[in-house]
Amino acid sequence: QIGGALILSATLSAMAITITNWLTQLAALGPIFAFLLSGTVFCLVYAGLMLIMLPRLMGTSVGNLLTEYRQVKGDQ
Repeated sequence: QIGGALILSATLSAMAITITNWLTQLAALGPIFAFLLSGTVFCLVYAGLMLIMLPRLMGTSVGNLLTEYRQVKGDQ
């Protein structure tokens, strides 16, 4: 299971890096602003990919995951 998580993380990171590079090359920016923008875009893209891909790979939906999380938090 750890190997699968590592592969998933590496794949999503590579996808986020590719999308970030593509988006940041569309605008000519100074180096500091480009650095800040690329970091922000990477985080947003990576989080978005996790929200889209992870539930699909687990065979469920985000709504079902949130319902299960609420049930577990309510039991504690």
